[in-house]
Amino acid sequence: MAAKIEYKNGILPSSAWKPELTRKAYGEMLVELGRQNPNVVVLDADLSESTYTKYFRAEFPERFVECGIAEQDMMNTAAGLSTWGFIPFLSSYAIFLTGRAWDQMRNTVDYSNLNVKIAAAHGGISVGKDGCSHQSMEDLGNVMGLVNMTVLVPADYWETRRMMAWIPQHEGPLYFRLGRERVPMVTTEETPFVPGRAVEVVGGNDGTFIACGMMLSRAVRAAELLAEEGIFSRVLNMPMLKPIDEEAIAENAAAKMKDALARRA
Repeated sequence: MAAKIEYKNGILPSSAWKPELTRKAYGEMLVELGRQNPNVVVLDADLSESTYTKYFRAEFPERFVECGIAEQDMMNTAAGLSTWGFIPFLSSYAIFLTGRAWDQMRNTVDYSNLNVKIAAAHGGISVGKDGCSHQSMEDLGNVMGLVNMTVLVPADYWETRRMMAWIPQHEGPLYFRLGRERVPMVTTEETPFVPGRAVEVVGGNDGTFIACGMMLSRAVRAAELLAEEGIFSRVLNMPMLKPIDEEAIAENAAAKMKDALARRA
């Protein structure tokens, strides 16, 4: 029954998934961006081994700033660098950036609409064994309400790489959420990342799952299990949460409402 599922845009069935770290893709792409653009600089808060900014530090030590355990200072330092034409990527854990440094993120970076890229690793409860002090269930809520902030949540290794290729082209503050553990590589190099748009990854007419980040693999797997029962659900990948693709949400909601009304009639 699962063979009837319509996988789209290069998405893989669960039988072909392999796990990999999104933060590793982040570190690899920092090096590529650094080679392409001398204005790319990287800041970290004593976590370069974990955030994988160590790759950039090894190749471009003169463009790497180790701020120590001082996230508030790091946020303001990145803000200052952006006013001189640099493209700063700052990295730490989500709970520290949106907890300790939220004031500086809000008032210095976002309010001033500065070109600072905030890479927040260990988002959500993916931190697991690191414990509740390092888990961040609040980070997306804290950043979604900021006026100028763009918010991205990649699903896997490949989507992280695609997003990173686009990020320097975006002018303005940006929050980029990464996890701790290896997650299934659901997408491929062919899967598109379209800023501001949802991407249909599984076709279906019996309902719609909208997911982002590590939950995309769960949504695809749920669609597979439902297909075994003869229920074929659409899955949309929504990697950009702000601004969100309102049109895609409205279209899918309207289609189901129309279907429900037709059945009632």
